[in-house]
Amino acid sequence: MSDIGIRDDRAAGRLEAVSGGEVVGRIEYFVLDSPGRALVPVHTIVEPAHEGRGIAGSLARELYAAARREGAAVVPLCPYVAGWAA
Repeated sequence: MSDIGIRDDRAAGRLEAVSGGEVVGRIEYFVLDSPGRALVPVHTIVEPAHEGRGIAGSLARELYAAARREGAAVVPLCPYVAGWAA
């Protein structure tokens, strides 16, 4: 998975895994600002040709790391991301 980068497109509500300039996976989410700040992941998607490479797990870890950096909670609606809750 070393050729995969992760970027946060906050305006689009997508945490994206990118390889060779192509988005190969993503977590779609939105931000709640009240009553407390929270990241709310809705879907985790990895393109079929890239499955089994740990991309979804890397995206989930980065989502939780971003929430920690921002002092935000994670309120997952996506069952995959919910499974990563610590």
